[in-house]
Amino acid sequence: MAVSKFSDVDEYGFKREADFDYQSYENIMSSYLSVLTTRSMRWQKFLQSADMLKNRSKLKRFVRKGVPGSLREEVWMKTSGAKDLQQKEPNLYQTLLTYEFDQEISDQIKLDLPRTFPDNIHFEQYQVSLYNVLIAFAHHNRTVGYCQGLNYIAGLPWPVIATKWFICLYAEVVPTETVLRIWDCLFLEGNKILLRVGLTIVVRLRQDLLATDDISTLIGLFRSLEKSYVLMDCHEFMKSIFKVPGNLRRSQLDALRQRFYSERMANKSKGS
Repeated sequence: MAVSKFSDVDEYGFKREADFDYQSYENIMSSYLSVLTTRSMRWQKFLQSADMLKNRSKLKRFVRKGVPGSLREEVWMKTSGAKDLQQKEPNLYQTLLTYEFDQEISDQIKLDLPRTFPDNIHFEQYQVSLYNVLIAFAHHNRTVGYCQGLNYIAGLPWPVIATKWFICLYAEVVPTETVLRIWDCLFLEGNKILLRVGLTIVVRLRQDLLATDDISTLIGLFRSLEKSYVLMDCHEFMKSIFKVPGNLRRSQLDALRQRFYSERMANKSKGS
């Protein structure tokens, strides 16, 4: 049996499964690492430019090709708008932590913390920090508050799959490096990226999906996406999300959302 030079824990601390395809991963990383090196040098120079956020077309091109891990914190803070908000209210987070917490929300967060990334060897040391972030957000944005998750309807695979994709932003679905590449684009271009990713997954795995002959096999296929070579090769996959779905105009998506909402409200009225 060939010995891999890669650890059974990835660079982000997630344990790899026993049947992880090290050979395919090595094949992908042998070329991807050189891409990362080149992108890192270009990003360093780009970040020093005063008009980085103003040069939208160049910024989008850079983000779509991937943000180096060492620069993600800085880039995400800028592209998401968090940096501007932080500068406007620099003490907001610390102030929120001094508030009297809603006990029900606090208890729910504490209940969920041990369930968060249980296969990550580093996560336990960050649970207090995560608790603080979640409780501060819940009290600052009371409309959203804290949501443990959704209860899924057994036997209906698409609601289960789609919710896992869109609610968790693919965090528990695809390989870690691919998740981060998706988030690179998400922070800059918004939630349309999530739809592009979902459509691309369905199209690129079309043959496998059509080959399934029962619901359990279909669900199993979607649950094994993290092992898919298509998704493991994050660089090629991210290129494809801007080609495979074609042109997705925001106005068209907004119209479809409004249509769906209207139909849902109409059906709800009929049922009441």
